Amino acid sequence: MTSALELRHYGHDDLPEIRQTLIDVHADVHADRMADGEFRQKFPWFVDHWGGNPGFSCVIAYDGDEVVGFSFGAPAMEGREWWRKRLAPAPEKPRTFHFSELMVRERWRKTGTAERLHRALMAARDEGRRHSWWTWPTRRWRRCTSRGGTGRSGRISRSRTPRCSP
Repeated sequence: MTSALELRHYGHDDLPEIRQTLIDVHADVHADRMADGEFRQKFPWFVDHWGGNPGFSCVIAYDGDEVVGFSFGAPAMEGREWWRKRLAPAPEKPRTFHFSELMVRERWRKTGTAERLHRALMAARDEGRRHSWWTWPTRRWRRCTSRGGTGRSGRISRSRTPRCSP
């Protein structure tokens, strides 16, 4: 199912074009929680916040004309990365990319789509450090983070993508 997927890259200037798509996928993925008005209202703000960063990067997967899922993130504000006070001297490539969101519609879960979205997003980045704001609840992801790659909140990654095997 994943081999036929088309992955398209978008940036800050594309946000008006893709904003509603991101919100619609979020609503589908979290349909059971959408009755909560506060939960439903937060994600559009979140998209605008991250998308407002000039370095915003997004990858959306399509199966034909149907949106399958997405991943996105943006670089931290230079000089304000959370790790700056903890590392001396600063790394050679001090910029940090914050990997924020990854959502895959249910029909395409457990097909490798999430990993493809993640890899496509991270391969397009040249920042020296990567950081995730969320925690993956699966044992497989915990194994990945213990070997390097984008990890749970608070862990600095030194590689582009997780080194995972199914």
